[in-house]
Amino acid sequence: MNATPTRTRGLAVTGAATRKPPHTRHWLQAAAGEHSGDLLRLHEVLAGRQQLLSERLVRIEEDRQRRQSPLSQDFAEQAGERENDEVLDRLAEATELELAQVRKALGHIDAGDYGYCEVCDSEIAPARLAALPDATTCVRCAERAGRD
Repeated sequence: MNATPTRTRGLAVTGAATRKPPHTRHWLQAAAGEHSGDLLRLHEVLAGRQQLLSERLVRIEEDRQRRQSPLSQDFAEQAGERENDEVLDRLAEATELELAQVRKALGHIDAGDYGYCEVCDSEIAPARLAALPDATTCVRCAERAGRD
């Protein structure tokens, strides 16, 4: 029989005994240790980033709607207008991707499994989370995937 604990939705399971990892919100509310402050600070950072990105998307959409007017009659100006539209599209895509990543990280905090790699299930280094609060993979898995 395997005595190694496994983690399931924020719980470590070994036989019949269970414990919550130190990343859960319940632990945060009960603990007065240094980790609770770190996680609360990261949650605040992520929530602020979510607000900023949401506002950016609104501004991009407003700019897109202004661009719905007919193109200029001048071909050179049309080229510039189309280029601007493409830039807005790329900015919107990048902002939507980053916003999704931030929401995912906030969801992990709420679920109690923030700070664990989605690929290998190991803990993500606190220094990585401090630098990239929306990281959902450890350095090793991120390097393998060629991102971050």
